[in-house]
Amino acid sequence: MAERTEAKSCSKTCDEGLKSRSRKCKSGNCKSNLLDETQQCTETVCPRWDEWEAWSICTASCGGGMHYRQRQCIGGGCQGIPMAYEPCNQDACDAGCSGPRDVLFVAHYTTYMGSTFADISAFFENIISTINVEPSDSSIRFAFSFFNHAYIEFFAFDWLNSIDEYKWAFSSFPPASGNANYIGRALKGAADTMTPEFGKGRRIDTVGTVVLLTNAASTDEVNEMADQLKEKVDRVIVVGLGYAFGQDELAGIASSPTKENLYIAEESSDLAGLVKTIADEICATELSN
Repeated sequence: MAERTEAKSCSKTCDEGLKSRSRKCKSGNCKSNLLDETQQCTETVCPRWDEWEAWSICTASCGGGMHYRQRQCIGGGCQGIPMAYEPCNQDACDAGCSGPRDVLFVAHYTTYMGSTFADISAFFENIISTINVEPSDSSIRFAFSFFNHAYIEFFAFDWLNSIDEYKWAFSSFPPASGNANYIGRALKGAADTMTPEFGKGRRIDTVGTVVLLTNAASTDEVNEMADQLKEKVDRVIVVGLGYAFGQDELAGIASSPTKENLYIAEESSDLAGLVKTIADEICATELSN
């Protein structure tokens, strides 16, 4: 006869283990293989970390951001951290407008345009904001002129030195005067502005782009002045607003190919839809002259 002892505790405090118990033989005739008994035992699940999840999307596409990954604790009470962070995309940003560029905006501005000019002003301001490069000697700079019977310089390339200053300028337009539309005179003025020797801040050996916007056919002849302007710059982009302009006239002013340099907005509110396209085209322009 054997006397059974109390079972020992499980060999593991979590997950599967073994526990055993034994019996003492009192008569001396017990079979030895019956004296000890072992069986599996299951306790609570051991705390453990699951596999790390994939890294999250970086918080910045360039210029330094952070991303993270996480893991789940199975069973509770895991030692260690559930989330890890690392820097990512540390390369300097190429804003898409690398290198020095001089961009001149030229807009038709008359007394009858009224609230339409608010959309025109916002159009040019938003191009600058979309490009989003602070002006400097080694980066992009903007100038702005408007025209009706005369070409009127509003700010030159070297007058303003930050995006905030450009925003201030666009909020400070003087009242319009005149109703004429002398595009030829505007092109002549733009050619002068884009000539370094005229002292308007235009830089030598720098990509030069002119973006001209008008909502009417020209009062004067434009072809000769358009050719003169194209000799001074690398690209002329033209925006026709409304229905009163001459499309063939504007096509003759725009650089080639026309489909990449002449854009039409039927309403002033449609200009917002052209901002990204024209900003990209400005930044894609290369030095040609």
